[in-house]
Amino acid sequence: SVGIINYNRLFYLKSCAESLIQSIEDYDGEVELICIDDNSKEPGTKEYLQTLTDRGWTVINQEDEREKQKKEIGEIKDVIDEFSAALNIFYKKSSGTILAPLQGDSQFVRKNWLQDYVELFSQRDDVFTVTFDAQRMARLKNAHFINHTKHGNNIFAVSPSRIISGAGDCFYKREYLDAIGGWYVDESINAADLFTATA
Repeated sequence: SVGIINYNRLFYLKSCAESLIQSIEDYDGEVELICIDDNSKEPGTKEYLQTLTDRGWTVINQEDEREKQKKEIGEIKDVIDEFSAALNIFYKKSSGTILAPLQGDSQFVRKNWLQDYVELFSQRDDVFTVTFDAQRMARLKNAHFINHTKHGNNIFAVSPSRIISGAGDCFYKREYLDAIGGWYVDESINAADLFTATA
């Protein structure tokens, strides 16, 4: 399942969605495509979201989800990270065993990559998350990687200096997200303190 989180960034949304569609045309498995939009007001967004729906995407309005939650529990906390909340909507609404939430400003320039990522997850039980290689070239050039493994045309490696990416733009195994319960949405708690307390 691949999900794009969007709010009033039509140019980026189009670039991300269209390049994603083209880059996975060769994939022979099933791919679920989802867009979580937070009731964008930017002209043209609703029309573009309709074109995605017409092409088989699931488009979810985050404002509608907030209203449903208000009816279920009677209130919504004042202090909430809406991006994390959108990630949780994607996590709960998607059906895939591997999830790839995107921040929406990514652009896919390579083809023939998705099969390699899926195979890595199916063959390695010790992998929870894999970031996309579309990182800044300067970061890649200066990074130190260990435990290289090749799958198809891609080389995967561990970056010991980086913690697990929590903001999307990478793949996650659903079973591990199930174990940790998704993303934390309460901004009133310092994430570093939460990590220290639970580590």
